[in-house]
Amino acid sequence: IQEGVVTSDHRITASIPTIKKILQSHPNRLIIMSHLGRPKGYDETCSLSILTKILEEKLSCSVGFLKDGLSPDTLTELDKNEYRVYILENLRFHPEETDKTTRDENNVAYQVMRSIGDIYVNDAFGCLHRDHLSITGMSDRPKAYGYLIQKELKSLDLITKNPYKQKVMAIIGGGKIDDKLELLKELSAKVDTIYVCGGNINALVKSDMTTYYETISSKKARIVLMEDGLAAANLSEPPKSKYTKVLDNKGKYLLRKQYGTLNDDESFLDIGQQSLITLDELISQHSIVFWNGTLGVVENERYASGSTLLLRLLHNSSKHRPNQKIIIGGGDTGGFVKKFDQYIDTITHISTGGGASIEYITHDNLVGLNQFSKES
Repeated sequence: IQEGVVTSDHRITASIPTIKKILQSHPNRLIIMSHLGRPKGYDETCSLSILTKILEEKLSCSVGFLKDGLSPDTLTELDKNEYRVYILENLRFHPEETDKTTRDENNVAYQVMRSIGDIYVNDAFGCLHRDHLSITGMSDRPKAYGYLIQKELKSLDLITKNPYKQKVMAIIGGGKIDDKLELLKELSAKVDTIYVCGGNINALVKSDMTTYYETISSKKARIVLMEDGLAAANLSEPPKSKYTKVLDNKGKYLLRKQYGTLNDDESFLDIGQQSLITLDELISQHSIVFWNGTLGVVENERYASGSTLLLRLLHNSSKHRPNQKIIIGGGDTGGFVKKFDQYIDTITHISTGGGASIEYITHDNLVGLNQFSKES
C-alpha cells in the first residue's frame, strides 16, 4: 500500500482459493482476519477497511467491515447477521495479538477472538513463525490450514526433504550474512550446491570467517562464492569491477583479508559478469533452484541489473527445462521478482513469507504449525 492505494494484492489473491472453498461449504458466516504494519494502537493509515472493495471484487459478494476489531461491539454487529463474509479490523491494533503477556482467558480481546467463530482456518504462511494470538491462540477448536500454506510447505519440502532425490541448488544473497548464518549451515547439509552472493560476500571478504566457511564446506553441499562484482565506497560514487576471490595451491578458497581485492572502504554492491556466467552454468545442472536474497542493492537502479539478469537466466532455464523447479523466497526477493510480469510464468513458486520460509528451511518447523495434525 502506497499513499492509501493498494499497489499489489498478491497476498490477498494467494488466499482466495481457500476462502472460496470455505464459502462453497456454506458456512453461516466467514470472518477474515489479518494485520497490516506495526501500529501502536489504532492508526487510520493501517486500517484494513481498504481491503473491503478488493475482496468484494474477488469474491463477487458484499463484504462487511468489523471496524471495532476484537471488541464486544463486534459481537453485537455480528448478531445483526447482515453479511455472509466479514473482514475484521487490523488485529495489531490490539496489544494482545503480539504481546503474549497480555493474553489470558479473562482478557476481552482474547474472549472475542474465541467467540466470533467455531472453526479456525489459518492460511497466513508469512506469519506462521510468530507466536501471535491469531496464529497460536485457537488451540481448543476444530482447525485446518489452507491451500496457500499447503502450497508453501510442498514447495519448501522440495528443498529440505527432496522427496524425489533431485539435484538442488540454493542461491543465497541478501544484505548481510548475519541473517543467513544458520540458514547456510542447515542448507549445506541438505542441498547439493550453495551459491553465496550479495552482501554476504562483503562479510566473507572483510572478516575472518575461515572456520565458519570450513564448517559449511565440510557437509553435503558444494559451496561456490561470487567471483566478481561492482564495488564502491558508497552508493553515489561510480563503481568499479573487482574480483572477490583468490585460490591457494590446492584450489581452495582463502577467506582472509587478502581474499578479495576490495579497498578497506569499499563494498560489493552488485554481482559481476563472470559470476553470472558461473551461475548460468550451475542453474543448468540442477533440477531445483531456490533463490533467497537479491544479488545487489536493488533499491538503486545502478545495482539492480545483476538480480534482473539472474531472474532472466532462471526464466530461460526453466523455459527450456519444463521439469525444472524455480522457488523464490519471500520478503525482498519475492517483492523484486513480482515486478517482472514477463518472467513470472516459469517460476514454480514465489513464497508469501520471507522470514517464515527461511525459518522453515532452517528448522523444518514453524511455531504456527504445531497445532495442526499432518492431515489438516
